[in-house]
Amino acid sequence: MRIAIITPPPFVLTAPAAAPSVLTSVLREHGHEAMCFDLSRFCVDRLLTEEHVRSAGIQGGRLPSAVVAGLAAWIPEVKSALASSSTYTSVDLYDPARQSIDDALDLLASAHGASRWTSTRFSGDHDRTDAESLFAAARRGGEVFDRVLPEALAAIETFAPQVVAISLSIPDQLYPALRIGFLIRSALPHVKVVLGGASATRIRTALLRLPDLFDFVDFLQLREGEFSIVALVEALAARRDPIDSVAGLHARRSGQIVSSTANTRGTFPLDRMPVPAFDDLNPGPYLSARPLLPVSTTRNCYFNKCTFCAISRSFDAGFRIMPPERSLEQAMALRARHQGAILRDVSEAIPPPALLRYADLAAATGDPPPFEANLRMEHRFADPGVAQRLYAGGLRTVHFGLESASPGVLRHMRKELDVQVATTALRAFAEAGIWCHLFLIAGHPGETEGDHELTQNFLRLNRPWIHSIQAQPFGLAVDSDLESLVDKYEMRLAARAPGSLSFDLDVEDWGAAPGPDVARARAQDLRRIAYGEADDTLARSRLLWDAHRVEFAVARGLPEIRGSSNLAIRGPSWTETTAAGT
Repeated sequence: MRIAIITPPPFVLTAPAAAPSVLTSVLREHGHEAMCFDLSRFCVDRLLTEEHVRSAGIQGGRLPSAVVAGLAAWIPEVKSALASSSTYTSVDLYDPARQSIDDALDLLASAHGASRWTSTRFSGDHDRTDAESLFAAARRGGEVFDRVLPEALAAIETFAPQVVAISLSIPDQLYPALRIGFLIRSALPHVKVVLGGASATRIRTALLRLPDLFDFVDFLQLREGEFSIVALVEALAARRDPIDSVAGLHARRSGQIVSSTANTRGTFPLDRMPVPAFDDLNPGPYLSARPLLPVSTTRNCYFNKCTFCAISRSFDAGFRIMPPERSLEQAMALRARHQGAILRDVSEAIPPPALLRYADLAAATGDPPPFEANLRMEHRFADPGVAQRLYAGGLRTVHFGLESASPGVLRHMRKELDVQVATTALRAFAEAGIWCHLFLIAGHPGETEGDHELTQNFLRLNRPWIHSIQAQPFGLAVDSDLESLVDKYEMRLAARAPGSLSFDLDVEDWGAAPGPDVARARAQDLRRIAYGEADDTLARSRLLWDAHRVEFAVARGLPEIRGSSNLAIRGPSWTETTAAGT
């Protein structure tokens, strides 16, 4: 059978999503014809052309003609710079790409009304806490990417799929996924549409109360999909109802949601995972100088204690890891297929013993594939010799989940990290030549102003070894352990509407937690300290200034700046422009 696997907008602009490439390779291994369609990349690539910029600006009627002309001239320049830079560090490129292009997308969306659209955020003329509103909007359409969806769907129709699988990786893809499902079912009623992915699993309880969901898709598949997608396709090929045999599958029958009672899925053995299929995606118009290919060598998190994290709810079983020998085989195969590729391991965190074993094996080849990884700041990583071994094995960028430099807040989070170890690890990795990126959370329950000052001081002290950060205001996520801890922090949750598809819980009283306004302000403090007070850090990326040079000029022509609240790199000029409202 032919299966189209779709990534809906929005998604990062530098690389494809991991799940579709894995599912494609699994299906091909079982003899099916499968192809990935990255509609996020497609929509951005088509919309950010001079033709569409001018058309959207004029038809929307909400952008001054000077701004439309500036965008039309500026976007190709930025995209060209990002795609041809000779110096590649993915974090260094990702931030200016996201910020510059995000602002362009947001401006175009603003020409069409209330929509917000960036590379990882989308909000349109609908309310995600109200399924009826969301479903009505998905039937109605009218968002900015609807301008180019017909062209994308025509490409899918040319492929002539019998099954379309829509992968929901991040929450803001929900509306676009429903809209795409609605259009496909309307135009191709013989095609079966299945919705799945980690974010669908996170809101499974709400989805399974909404029979109208199946106006947009034929099936809902929860949790891991490697076994399920094959079983679904083979049942359809045999003209059997998949609901009888595919574990984790849900559908509507006679107006009611029915769930499969099959229990035959098991867990997919990672040592048998085929090499992800990126052949129909790369090279492509991603905003990176070299192919950035996501790989996933684990399932779940080996630590799995952090209060704020809901990742474990998306998987079938406990922590599993691909043997380092198999990881290296995949890495070598991908590099052979995609010249100059950087591999981005999207695993939640790789245990030190497995990572070091991989690095030693890769170093022994004499030419290790360069890669990035998410790591916990374990004691083992505070050793300069370990950092040097990892660099020799190809590690070029590390994403450390520090979250806070306050021992008290780390205890609230159950992180089990030592701040001094974090300091030593940062220096060891940076001096080994590895780009160090920090994830931070501001405003976690229990965080005081004194705790916030500790994190600010940590950033100042370790500025020479911190290359980039992402500071995220705390939010209370569905399925996180904090749902069971609200009483501890004297928080009071609002009653959740039966039709709510929000990925966040509504809080009536934040109690001992700082609250969203304070959290946003503190996150901005951290970004300002990491970048606004460090011109030398910003100057490391000439590309950053090139990408923003025209942005500042365009922004000054607008009555209001609507930039994302979670951008990681902003120069002083942007801060001054926003504050002035000019």
